[in-house]
Amino acid sequence: MFEHYSVADLFANLYKKRKANILALIALFALIAVPFTIKAVKNKNTVKDTTSYSTYISYKITPPEDSAKTILNHQVGGYSDFYAKLIDGNLNGAFLFNDVDSDKMKEIAKDLDTTETALKNSASDYWTKKLTINPLIDDAGVTVKILTPSKEVNDFLESKFDSLIDKFKSAYTDIKIEKLETVNSKELTPNGEVALGFNLKNLILRLVIIGILCVILVIMVNVLVYLFNPTINRAGDFSAYQVDFVSTISTVENLSELLSYKGQGQPLAIVSSDNRILNKLQTAYKLNLEGVQFVNLQNVKDLLAFENVLFVEEYGVTRCKKFEESLQEVRNLNRSVLGVITFAL
Repeated sequence: MFEHYSVADLFANLYKKRKANILALIALFALIAVPFTIKAVKNKNTVKDTTSYSTYISYKITPPEDSAKTILNHQVGGYSDFYAKLIDGNLNGAFLFNDVDSDKMKEIAKDLDTTETALKNSASDYWTKKLTINPLIDDAGVTVKILTPSKEVNDFLESKFDSLIDKFKSAYTDIKIEKLETVNSKELTPNGEVALGFNLKNLILRLVIIGILCVILVIMVNVLVYLFNPTINRAGDFSAYQVDFVSTISTVENLSELLSYKGQGQPLAIVSSDNRILNKLQTAYKLNLEGVQFVNLQNVKDLLAFENVLFVEEYGVTRCKKFEESLQEVRNLNRSVLGVITFAL
């Protein structure tokens, strides 16, 4: 029956089962959206707080008076460059953590979101993302900016740099190097943002997307059901089974006249490929016509009592395969099929 498939048939089936589809859509959306919304509301910080702590350290160098004569055009070099390279050359795990106990290492690793092993094996490329070292012109000194998620880590690194500078402050006998006051502050990383509540706009957008996906899923289920078990959706579909007379049920009077016309005073059996349709006709149209009887196709004995048979079907409900099988059963018993009356789509 694949030759009868079309987009129109698909939409006809969607329309026929609109109530079931709407209920399925609501249930599916609720099943996905409710837990998603609850989780979104509970997780109020939809954007991670990326606050970092900044520590600005300054080491002032007082060079000999006569050295100022050798500095040309305010260039960087000499003493400032030496101490800047000293700090930069010791940005590695071997120097920074050589005397740190296990508990302290665990704290630092946790604050930096890494492992103790990674810190102990760290090289300068790891620390250059967290440190900025600047030698000042005219041998004025060195500045170091530390930026990490933890003030404790900043304090630890500062103490390490202080000890390093103190150890090498006598490298030149004719200069004086001293530490100025450290400046601490909080700041956000370039892509950081702090959100105290959940993002309502983002939540609504995601719920809309979930709704669209649910609609697509319901349609796809209908497509699969339709493809593998199609329904009859129009009068022309019956022509494939050599059924010539097809009429749509509208009113009780119309139905009674049709039955009288087709029966021609002879006993008439009304059957259906789907017992639900037969029951629907019996319930909706309480007929009391002489010689007309509703017969279940499974009851062969009752069916053999009638020469003439009239099918009652329903567009969008009657399955092509089931109708074909039912029609063949009746013809196998040599009963005369007078036609089909149908419920509208």
